[in-house]
This record gives sequence, C-alpha cells and structure tokens, in this order.
Amino acid sequence: MHGDSPDFFLWYKEYLMPETEKYIYLENTHRQPLEDGELARRLKETLFSTSMK
Repeated sequence: MHGDSPDFFLWYKEYLMPETEKYIYLENTHRQPLEDGELARRLKETLFSTSMK
C-alpha cells in the first residue's frame, strides 16, 4: 500500500493543516511530506498556541 493512511490525514488536518484548508474535502494523495525541521516548527506553533488559549 502506498500513501498516507486515513488516520495520518485526520491527524495532519487536526494539528498541522491551515484553518483555510480544513474544509476542503478532496485529499491530495501526492502531498510532499514535511521536512523534519518544518514538522517540528509547525508542531511547536500549533501546540504552544493551543495551550495558551
């Protein structure tokens, strides 16, 4: 099997996807994976901004 699992897509949508893209229901199965540093940066932004609310 190739590509991301549905669970990964739901996780990505919840924690990393920009708010403006969350309501687009067509999943792009050819999405480029994030580099490790970019993934870490986005997770920090998301987790720290949601914990402050």
